[in-house]
Amino acid sequence: MEESRFVNFLSKLKLNYKFQRNKTVEIDLRGELNPNQWLEYYFFDKKFWLGFEDFYKEYISEVHTYLQEHYKEHYSHIEWNDFLYGVEARLYRTQVSILTEYQAYFKCQKIFGESNVMRDKFLDNKGVDIRIDYNNQYYNLHIFSDTDRAWRYRNFKSKNKKANKLKGVHINLPYDITARNFTTNKLKNGVVVYTDEYIEYLKEKIDCGIIVPDEHNRTYSPKVSKCPNFNDHEGLEQDTLIVQNELLSYQGNQRNQQQINP
Repeated sequence: MEESRFVNFLSKLKLNYKFQRNKTVEIDLRGELNPNQWLEYYFFDKKFWLGFEDFYKEYISEVHTYLQEHYKEHYSHIEWNDFLYGVEARLYRTQVSILTEYQAYFKCQKIFGESNVMRDKFLDNKGVDIRIDYNNQYYNLHIFSDTDRAWRYRNFKSKNKKANKLKGVHINLPYDITARNFTTNKLKNGVVVYTDEYIEYLKEKIDCGIIVPDEHNRTYSPKVSKCPNFNDHEGLEQDTLIVQNELLSYQGNQRNQQQINP
């Protein structure tokens, strides 16, 4: 199956943790410089799965002229080689995140059926990572890491970029980057992947009527986050889904959750 092949590909990648710390290039890479569109092009249009270094080389060859313009406009105060190193680090961080999204897409195809799961540029532009067409209803999934920073950005997108306006039920599906709960497993090389159990859990809640559309366009989130000692389901309330008027907000490191019975 495609998901198994993709996980095998992920298992052969070599993570580079020093790129996580390099934030030289932080200004958004837009238009032709947008790495997401190039990842989509190689991984889905050409079906050519590239590792981090190979993707960086292909990217540079494709957008070299645009990069020079971006450098002159925003980064001329640093050396060109330092800029390129910052670009490589930026691409690495983006690709790590996007590859997790791709794996979640293949995992959803495995659980819900290949023909029922879709992703494309239109959905991406609307802020939806994966759409499931199931039982005559659209379920729009938002994929991101279960970290404070990712939740804040998700909240921002919902409020300011209308990421929840597309027709269908919107579902946050965060994943634990430490693989300490049932949302993810960690491969031997350190890459985290969505589990069958997590997506089956989602399907179960749809099948039993816990996740239902309503006129308020509320967003569902699985209550599984921030469980550092989690090994199984017992006692952690992750077998329920909360429905929210707004996405999770923050007070320090604690999420302030307003629960509404579905």
